[in-house]
Amino acid sequence: MVVLSAVGGELAILAVVAVTVGATVLAVEFARGDQTRLAELGHAARTQPYLAVLPVVYLFVRGHHAYTETFEGMRVAWASLVVVIGVCYAAAVVIPAMSTIGELLRQSTEYYSG
Repeated sequence: MVVLSAVGGELAILAVVAVTVGATVLAVEFARGDQTRLAELGHAARTQPYLAVLPVVYLFVRGHHAYTETFEGMRVAWASLVVVIGVCYAAAVVIPAMSTIGELLRQSTEYYSG
C-alpha cells in the first residue's frame, strides 16, 4: 500500500508538471497567433508572446496596447481575470470543501449503517 501511494504521488506530480508545461506552450503559441493577427489588422503596438507564460499579464498588456490605439480591447483582459479568480477560488475553496463534505457524508453513513 505504501509503495502504491508513493508511486501515485510521484505520478501526480509528473502529471501536474506535464499539464503545466503543455498549457504554457499552448498559451505562448496562441499568443504568437494573436500577435500575427493583430499585425494583419494593422496594430502597431503589440505585446511579446513570451508574456503568455502568465496569461493574465499578457492579456492586460495586450488590452492596454489595443486600448491606446483604438480605445477598445480591455474586455478580454477583464473577462480573463474573472475566470482566473473563479478557477483559483474553486481550487482553493470549493474543491477542498466538497472533499471534506464527502468525507463527512461517508463517515455518517458508516456510523448509521453499522
